[in-house]
Amino acid sequence: MLVCNLGCDALFEWGYIAVNDRGNIITVRPAATPHTVQAVALLQGLPCSAHNSTTAPHFAAHVTIAQQREGSPSQSKESAKTY
Repeated sequence: MLVCNLGCDALFEWGYIAVNDRGNIITVRPAATPHTVQAVALLQGLPCSAHNSTTAPHFAAHVTIAQQREGSPSQSKESAKTY
């Protein structure tokens, strides 16, 4: 899978963004710096080309793990921020 080394992969691994069940990038937790806020805002709502029926379970698990790691309140897939 090709990923953006300049932002989206790092933001995904750090738990700032995730991919919802429709394949769109969502915010999982608030960004820590103004530059990170800006990077997350640019990605919100964009389709993730790596999302498909095979990768969907991985993306769903990532949302859960990121929310638990940060102590975020559990969000349903429908209530996650999707711009």
